[in-house]
Amino acid sequence: HGKNHVSLSTAQPAFWQFSWNEIGSFDVPAIIDYILAVTGEAKIHYVGHSQGTTDFFVMASERPEYNDKLKSAHALAPVAFMHNIPSLLLKILSVFQNSIDRITKFVGLNEFLPSTELLGELGKWFCTDDDWTQGILCTNIYFLIAGYNPNQLNASLIPDFLENVPAGAATKQLIHYAQEINSGKFQKFNFGWFKNNQIYGQAFPPNYDLKKITVPVHLYYSKKDNMVHPKDAQKLADNLPNLQEFFLVQDEDWTHFDFLIGIDAIKLIYAHMAEQMEK
Repeated sequence: HGKNHVSLSTAQPAFWQFSWNEIGSFDVPAIIDYILAVTGEAKIHYVGHSQGTTDFFVMASERPEYNDKLKSAHALAPVAFMHNIPSLLLKILSVFQNSIDRITKFVGLNEFLPSTELLGELGKWFCTDDDWTQGILCTNIYFLIAGYNPNQLNASLIPDFLENVPAGAATKQLIHYAQEINSGKFQKFNFGWFKNNQIYGQAFPPNYDLKKITVPVHLYYSKKDNMVHPKDAQKLADNLPNLQEFFLVQDEDWTHFDFLIGIDAIKLIYAHMAEQMEK
Protein backbone atom coordinates (compact mmCIF):
# COMPACT_ATOMS: atom_id res chain seq x y z
CA HIS A 1 0.00 0.00 0.00
CA GLY A 2 0.96 3.62 -0.35
CA LYS A 3 0.74 6.05 2.54
CA ASN A 4 -0.40 9.12 0.66
CA HIS A 5 -4.10 9.88 0.31
CA VAL A 6 -6.10 12.80 -1.07
CA SER A 7 -7.99 13.34 2.19
CA LEU A 8 -6.79 10.91 4.89
CA SER A 9 -3.59 10.55 6.89
CA THR A 10 -2.16 7.34 8.32
CA ALA A 11 -3.04 8.64 11.79
CA GLN A 12 -6.74 8.29 10.97
CA PRO A 13 -8.38 4.85 11.44
CA ALA A 14 -10.40 5.35 8.25
CA PHE A 15 -7.18 5.20 6.23
CA TRP A 16 -6.64 1.58 7.28
CA GLN A 17 -10.08 0.23 6.49
CA PHE A 18 -8.93 -2.08 3.74
CA SER A 19 -7.84 -5.66 3.29
CA TRP A 20 -6.57 -7.49 0.24
CA ASN A 21 -10.16 -7.38 -1.02
CA GLU A 22 -9.78 -3.65 -1.70
CA ILE A 23 -6.26 -4.10 -3.08
CA GLY A 24 -7.54 -6.64 -5.58
CA SER A 25 -10.74 -4.77 -6.40
CA PHE A 26 -9.28 -1.28 -6.82
CA ASP A 27 -5.48 -0.97 -6.57
CA VAL A 28 -4.37 -3.77 -8.88
CA PRO A 29 -6.85 -2.81 -11.63
CA ALA A 30 -5.56 0.78 -11.42
CA ILE A 31 -1.96 -0.46 -11.72
CA ILE A 32 -2.83 -2.55 -14.76
CA ASP A 33 -4.63 0.35 -16.43
CA TYR A 34 -1.64 2.60 -15.77
CA ILE A 35 0.82 0.12 -17.28
CA LEU A 36 -1.35 -0.36 -20.36
CA ALA A 37 -1.71 3.40 -20.81
CA VAL A 38 2.03 4.08 -20.49
CA THR A 39 3.25 1.17 -22.61
CA GLY A 40 0.50 1.19 -25.20
CA GLU A 41 0.20 -2.58 -24.89
CA ALA A 42 -3.20 -4.24 -25.25
CA LYS A 43 -2.44 -6.97 -22.72
CA ILE A 44 0.25 -7.84 -20.17
CA HIS A 45 1.38 -10.85 -18.13
CA TYR A 46 0.63 -10.83 -14.39
CA VAL A 47 3.19 -12.26 -11.94
CA GLY A 48 2.37 -12.29 -8.24
CA HIS A 49 3.82 -13.85 -5.10
CA SER A 50 1.94 -14.69 -1.89
CA GLN A 51 -0.54 -11.85 -1.23
CA GLY A 52 0.15 -10.66 -4.76
CA THR A 53 -1.59 -13.84 -5.90
CA THR A 54 -4.50 -13.28 -3.51
CA ASP A 55 -4.92 -9.81 -5.00
CA PHE A 56 -5.04 -11.33 -8.49
CA PHE A 57 -7.68 -13.94 -7.60
CA VAL A 58 -9.83 -11.19 -6.07
CA MET A 59 -9.43 -8.90 -9.07
CA ALA A 60 -10.06 -11.54 -11.73
CA SER A 61 -13.23 -12.73 -9.95
CA GLU A 62 -14.59 -9.37 -8.74
CA ARG A 63 -13.52 -7.37 -11.79
CA PRO A 64 -13.81 -10.05 -14.51
CA GLU A 65 -13.39 -7.47 -17.28
CA TYR A 66 -9.68 -7.42 -16.35
CA ASN A 67 -9.28 -11.00 -17.55
CA ASP A 68 -9.30 -9.53 -21.06
CA LYS A 69 -6.37 -7.25 -20.20
CA LEU A 70 -4.03 -10.11 -19.28
CA LYS A 71 -2.18 -12.57 -21.49
CA SER A 72 -1.53 -14.92 -18.57
CA ALA A 73 -1.23 -14.99 -14.79
CA HIS A 74 1.63 -16.65 -12.91
CA ALA A 75 0.97 -17.22 -9.20
CA LEU A 76 4.03 -18.01 -7.07
CA ALA A 77 3.17 -19.52 -3.67
CA PRO A 78 -0.56 -18.97 -4.37
CA VAL A 79 -2.59 -17.92 -1.34
CA ALA A 80 -6.37 -18.41 -1.51
CA PHE A 81 -7.49 -21.45 0.47
CA MET A 82 -5.56 -21.59 3.76
CA HIS A 83 -7.20 -24.15 6.04
CA ASN A 84 -4.12 -26.42 6.07
CA ILE A 85 -1.54 -23.65 6.45
CA PRO A 86 1.71 -25.09 7.91
CA SER A 87 2.71 -21.92 9.81
CA LEU A 88 2.18 -22.61 13.51
CA LEU A 89 2.27 -18.89 14.33
CA LEU A 90 -0.54 -18.04 11.91
CA LYS A 91 -2.55 -21.06 13.05
CA ILE A 92 -2.36 -19.79 16.63
CA LEU A 93 -3.23 -16.22 15.61
CA SER A 94 -6.23 -17.46 13.63
CA VAL A 95 -7.65 -19.14 16.75
CA PHE A 96 -7.84 -15.71 18.36
CA GLN A 97 -9.18 -13.95 15.25
CA ASN A 98 -12.18 -12.34 16.96
CA SER A 99 -10.18 -11.30 20.03
CA ILE A 100 -7.44 -9.76 17.89
CA ASP A 101 -10.06 -7.86 15.91
CA ARG A 102 -11.65 -6.43 19.07
CA ILE A 103 -8.35 -5.62 20.79
CA THR A 104 -6.80 -3.89 17.78
CA LYS A 105 -9.92 -1.77 17.35
CA PHE A 106 -9.97 -0.91 21.06
CA VAL A 107 -6.31 0.20 21.22
CA GLY A 108 -6.32 1.75 17.74
CA LEU A 109 -3.74 -0.61 16.26
CA ASN A 110 -4.46 -0.18 12.57
CA GLU A 111 -1.09 -1.10 11.02
CA PHE A 112 0.47 -4.54 11.44
CA LEU A 113 4.29 -4.95 11.39
CA PRO A 114 5.07 -1.46 10.07
CA SER A 115 8.31 -0.85 8.25
CA THR A 116 10.97 0.68 10.49
CA GLU A 117 14.31 2.27 9.66
CA LEU A 118 15.77 0.57 12.75
CA LEU A 119 15.49 -2.94 11.32
CA GLY A 120 17.16 -1.83 8.11
CA GLU A 121 19.99 -0.18 10.03
CA LEU A 122 20.47 -3.27 12.19
CA GLY A 123 20.78 -5.29 8.99
CA LYS A 124 23.54 -2.98 7.75
CA TRP A 125 25.35 -3.08 11.08
CA PHE A 126 25.20 -6.80 11.83
CA CYS A 127 24.33 -8.72 8.66
CA THR A 128 26.86 -7.81 5.97
CA ASP A 129 29.35 -10.37 4.68
CA ASP A 130 32.07 -8.92 6.94
CA ASP A 131 30.05 -9.29 10.16
CA TRP A 132 30.63 -12.40 12.28
CA THR A 133 27.02 -12.08 13.48
CA GLN A 134 25.71 -12.76 9.97
CA GLY A 135 25.86 -16.55 10.29
CA ILE A 136 24.76 -16.69 13.93
CA LEU A 137 22.10 -14.02 14.26
CA CYS A 138 20.96 -12.78 10.87
CA THR A 139 20.48 -16.03 9.00
CA ASN A 140 18.41 -17.40 11.88
CA ILE A 141 16.19 -14.31 11.90
CA TYR A 142 15.69 -14.79 8.17
CA PHE A 143 14.86 -18.50 8.59
CA LEU A 144 12.36 -17.64 11.32
CA ILE A 145 10.52 -15.36 8.90
CA ALA A 146 10.99 -17.23 5.64
CA GLY A 147 11.40 -20.89 6.53
CA TYR A 148 14.54 -23.01 6.74
CA ASN A 149 16.43 -23.75 3.52
CA PRO A 150 20.11 -22.78 3.91
CA ASN A 151 21.01 -24.17 0.48
CA GLN A 152 18.95 -21.43 -1.21
CA LEU A 153 20.00 -18.49 0.97
CA ASN A 154 22.30 -15.82 -0.42
CA ALA A 155 23.31 -14.31 2.92
CA SER A 156 24.57 -11.15 1.21
CA LEU A 157 20.94 -10.23 0.54
CA ILE A 158 19.89 -10.31 4.21
CA PRO A 159 20.54 -6.57 4.82
CA ASP A 160 18.36 -5.72 1.82
CA PHE A 161 15.73 -8.19 2.99
CA LEU A 162 15.55 -6.68 6.48
CA GLU A 163 15.43 -3.18 5.02
CA ASN A 164 12.25 -4.04 3.12
CA VAL A 165 10.54 -6.78 5.17
CA PRO A 166 8.22 -6.35 6.92
CA ALA A 167 6.75 -3.50 4.90
CA GLY A 168 3.64 -3.01 7.01
CA ALA A 169 0.02 -3.89 6.32
CA ALA A 170 -3.43 -2.98 7.51
CA THR A 171 -4.41 -5.09 10.51
CA LYS A 172 -7.58 -5.88 8.58
CA GLN A 173 -5.48 -7.79 6.03
CA LEU A 174 -4.19 -10.12 8.76
CA ILE A 175 -7.69 -10.60 10.18
CA HIS A 176 -9.03 -11.43 6.71
CA TYR A 177 -6.35 -14.10 6.30
CA ALA A 178 -7.17 -15.51 9.75
CA GLN A 179 -10.78 -15.75 8.59
CA GLU A 180 -9.65 -17.80 5.55
CA ILE A 181 -7.68 -20.19 7.78
CA ASN A 182 -10.66 -20.76 10.06
CA SER A 183 -13.32 -21.05 7.37
CA GLY A 184 -11.38 -23.10 4.85
CA LYS A 185 -12.99 -20.91 2.20
CA PHE A 186 -11.86 -18.15 -0.12
CA GLN A 187 -14.43 -15.55 0.85
CA LYS A 188 -15.00 -11.86 1.36
CA PHE A 189 -14.43 -10.11 4.67
CA ASN A 190 -16.73 -11.10 7.51
CA PHE A 191 -18.12 -7.92 9.11
CA GLY A 192 -20.54 -9.78 11.36
CA TRP A 193 -24.16 -10.76 10.81
CA PHE A 194 -25.70 -7.27 10.83
CA LYS A 195 -23.18 -5.52 8.56
CA ASN A 196 -22.90 -8.56 6.28
CA ASN A 197 -26.62 -8.22 5.57
CA GLN A 198 -26.16 -4.53 4.81
CA ILE A 199 -23.19 -5.05 2.48
CA TYR A 200 -23.75 -8.48 0.97
CA GLY A 201 -27.47 -8.98 1.47
CA GLN A 202 -26.82 -12.17 3.43
CA ALA A 203 -25.71 -13.18 6.92
CA PHE A 204 -22.39 -14.70 5.90
CA PRO A 205 -19.70 -13.39 3.55
CA PRO A 206 -19.96 -14.79 0.01
CA ASN A 207 -17.19 -16.82 -1.59
CA TYR A 208 -15.17 -15.31 -4.40
CA ASP A 209 -16.37 -16.81 -7.66
CA LEU A 210 -13.20 -18.35 -9.06
CA LYS A 211 -15.12 -19.63 -12.09
CA LYS A 212 -15.07 -16.05 -13.40
CA ILE A 213 -11.29 -16.21 -13.80
CA THR A 214 -10.88 -16.88 -17.51
CA VAL A 215 -7.28 -15.75 -18.02
CA PRO A 216 -4.79 -18.66 -18.42
CA VAL A 217 -3.37 -19.31 -14.94
CA HIS A 218 -0.08 -20.99 -13.97
CA LEU A 219 0.30 -22.02 -10.31
CA TYR A 220 3.76 -22.57 -8.80
CA TYR A 221 3.95 -24.29 -5.41
CA SER A 222 6.40 -26.23 -3.23
CA LYS A 223 6.27 -28.90 -0.57
CA LYS A 224 7.89 -26.90 2.25
CA ASP A 225 6.17 -23.54 1.87
CA ASN A 226 5.18 -22.52 5.41
CA MET A 227 2.31 -20.39 4.07
CA VAL A 228 0.84 -22.62 1.34
CA HIS A 229 0.10 -26.29 1.97
CA PRO A 230 0.03 -28.48 -1.17
CA LYS A 231 -3.54 -29.54 -0.28
CA ASP A 232 -4.68 -25.91 -0.34
CA ALA A 233 -2.81 -25.29 -3.59
CA GLN A 234 -4.51 -28.36 -5.08
CA LYS A 235 -7.93 -27.12 -3.97
CA LEU A 236 -7.26 -23.82 -5.69
CA ALA A 237 -6.11 -25.61 -8.85
CA ASP A 238 -9.29 -27.69 -8.86
CA ASN A 239 -11.43 -24.52 -8.80
CA LEU A 240 -9.74 -22.59 -11.62
CA PRO A 241 -11.50 -23.04 -14.98
CA ASN A 242 -8.52 -22.12 -17.17
CA LEU A 243 -5.59 -23.64 -15.28
CA GLN A 244 -2.67 -24.14 -17.64
CA GLU A 245 -0.10 -25.52 -15.24
CA PHE A 246 0.23 -26.79 -11.68
CA PHE A 247 3.99 -26.51 -11.29
CA LEU A 248 5.79 -28.17 -8.36
CA VAL A 249 9.23 -26.66 -7.67
CA GLN A 250 11.82 -29.42 -7.87
CA ASP A 251 13.41 -28.72 -4.51
CA GLU A 252 12.10 -30.62 -1.48
CA ASP A 253 13.04 -27.76 0.88
CA TRP A 254 11.81 -24.79 -1.18
CA THR A 255 10.25 -22.18 1.13
CA HIS A 256 7.88 -19.24 0.78
CA PHE A 257 10.57 -16.62 0.20
CA ASP A 258 12.77 -18.85 -1.95
CA PHE A 259 10.32 -18.02 -4.75
CA LEU A 260 11.71 -14.48 -4.56
CA ILE A 261 15.37 -14.71 -3.59
CA GLY A 262 16.30 -18.39 -3.71
CA ILE A 263 19.72 -18.92 -5.29
CA ASP A 264 18.24 -21.29 -7.87
CA ALA A 265 15.01 -19.35 -8.48
CA ILE A 266 16.01 -18.52 -12.06
CA LYS A 267 16.92 -22.10 -12.90
CA LEU A 268 14.00 -23.77 -11.13
CA ILE A 269 11.19 -21.27 -11.82
CA TYR A 270 11.86 -18.06 -13.72
CA ALA A 271 13.41 -19.56 -16.85
CA HIS A 272 10.43 -21.87 -17.19
CA MET A 273 8.01 -19.01 -16.53
CA ALA A 274 9.63 -16.92 -19.26
CA GLU A 275 9.27 -19.83 -21.68
CA GLN A 276 5.56 -20.07 -20.88
CA MET A 277 5.12 -16.35 -21.50
CA GLU A 278 6.78 -16.66 -24.90
CA LYS A 279 4.35 -19.34 -26.05
